[in-house]
Amino acid sequence: TLSRKNTVVRIPEDIVGPQVSLFANVVSTIPVATVDLWTFLLTASYQNIVDEYRGTKDPDIRAKIKKFEIPCVTVAGVFDTRAKKRLHSSYICIDIDGKQNPRVKGRWNLVKNMLKERISSLCYAGLSVGGDGLCCIFRIAYPERHKAHFYALVDEIQERTPLIVDESGSDVVRLRVASYDPHPYFNPDAPPYLYYKPNKYSAPRRVKKARNAEMDVITKQRAYSLIKIIQKKQIDITVGR
Repeated sequence: TLSRKNTVVRIPEDIVGPQVSLFANVVSTIPVATVDLWTFLLTASYQNIVDEYRGTKDPDIRAKIKKFEIPCVTVAGVFDTRAKKRLHSSYICIDIDGKQNPRVKGRWNLVKNMLKERISSLCYAGLSVGGDGLCCIFRIAYPERHKAHFYALVDEIQERTPLIVDESGSDVVRLRVASYDPHPYFNPDAPPYLYYKPNKYSAPRRVKKARNAEMDVITKQRAYSLIKIIQKKQIDITVGR
């Protein structure tokens, strides 16, 4: 089991995270334990092996470490095997990779802040095992619509932000490899995400785009211009209201 004492972010004792299956490595098919998701995500227990992985450029060594030496969990819940679900956690994992988002240039803390401000259902955002990407955990309202929530979140992230999402992670048994981030974003009280799409190719829902400073200035300029016209022509805009 994982200890709550050796964590990057201190978890209050009264907060119990969702239960998920722990696997010895990514090639394992039978779980070795059931663990608390928040503890797994926030622990510093895996820092040494993660630092070793990040510190080497040898592709063979990296592949060996990631494939055989780092434990992982099924974020979506507790499973009897990698193919047989027993209990959904009501959480879903979305990956954002540095290779697909070269403009980030390592500024992942800025990305965490942007995501938490624009999508309220974000519970956790932390560095991937390679250090150039984010693992994002969202709370979802309808566990039975796991893939439909995934597709809706992909659309919404790409609509509200300049980020590209890794769309290969829609499977309910998707594994989250252990990692280490000294400054993760964590909000266990995030509200559940309500929207979902029947399938990947359904039309995305219309979402209100996030405003930037330039747009705010333009809007204020237009408003002041209209106010001047109203004052000059003495127009009563309250008629009929």
